[in-house]
Amino acid sequence: MKSLSFGAVLWDLIEEEEHLGGAPFNLAVHLRRLGFDSYLVSAIGADDRGDRIRGEIDRHGVDGRWVRTDPEHPTAIVTVTADEQGESSYVIHEGMSLDFIELTEAEAGAVAALDFDVVCYGTLEARAATTRRSLRLLLEAAAGAARTRSFCDLNLRQHYYSAELVREALSYCDILKLNDEEVRVTADLLFPGHGHADDREIAAVLCETFGLEVVVITRGADGCSVVTGQTAIEQPGLEVAVVDTVGPGDAFSAAFLRDSLGGAGLEEAAVHANLLGGYVASRRGALPPPAALGACENKGVILPVVLSALEVLELLARLSMLRVELQHLAVVVGRRL
Repeated sequence: MKSLSFGAVLWDLIEEEEHLGGAPFNLAVHLRRLGFDSYLVSAIGADDRGDRIRGEIDRHGVDGRWVRTDPEHPTAIVTVTADEQGESSYVIHEGMSLDFIELTEAEAGAVAALDFDVVCYGTLEARAATTRRSLRLLLEAAAGAARTRSFCDLNLRQHYYSAELVREALSYCDILKLNDEEVRVTADLLFPGHGHADDREIAAVLCETFGLEVVVITRGADGCSVVTGQTAIEQPGLEVAVVDTVGPGDAFSAAFLRDSLGGAGLEEAAVHANLLGGYVASRRGALPPPAALGACENKGVILPVVLSALEVLELLARLSMLRVELQHLAVVVGRRL
């Protein structure tokens, strides 16, 4: 499968350490690790940080042919701080390369002509006029490709969103991901005084209003909901030792897309998405090495081997199923005793 991610590649500054990040780039890397031919449309500065990013794009196997070097604006940085619960907050600096991602109409058409399985985007990059115009051109071109799905991770940050921006993003969307807080914010923006009882009801309204195929609501340790026009699936989360929450959502998205676009059921996609998201939450930074260290299943178990992300995902899925079987066996034995 082929994927295209549009948006920022940058440096997250976490406790004075630089970690490569940006939700679109994180997603592109996780998709590559899960077997996609993964492409990125972005911009970096003509500086040391940009040069190092160019090398990292190549090292991670992401196709960076549409990552433009901007001689006038510095490579983007985000200052990240975490509270005692591991929840992250962000200062997204302005006037940097992520605000000046440029595509002409001809370039957007040439990109879309590659017939991607999925084009991925969010709202943060659309805060600035240049990048917003480029994203619109790309999504309009991609809309003409019959098999290309559009995936939107809403990614509402600080004050960089509005009802108009969210409405435009959803108008191109097939698969929407947002967290439980963003559900309420979105409902208040788009349906003032809505009075909907819960976030699954809001998701169903979003499906109907914008013609969405799927809405995925993430809830951190509490798992996720997957809502379509006909069904709603609840998938519990995993107990993990959370280190930070910078990148689990991007890992979650990659696993969900891998399974749902690959023909697996939505429930299976949700299980694998929770597993990979939980693994990343247990590590520092958005792109930890794909090492199978057992924090996702049992804090006391260490598996000292390095595997591919795909192998990690399958291993954790097997461990999860084994845990369910053991719990069921315990219930049966308890009844017989």
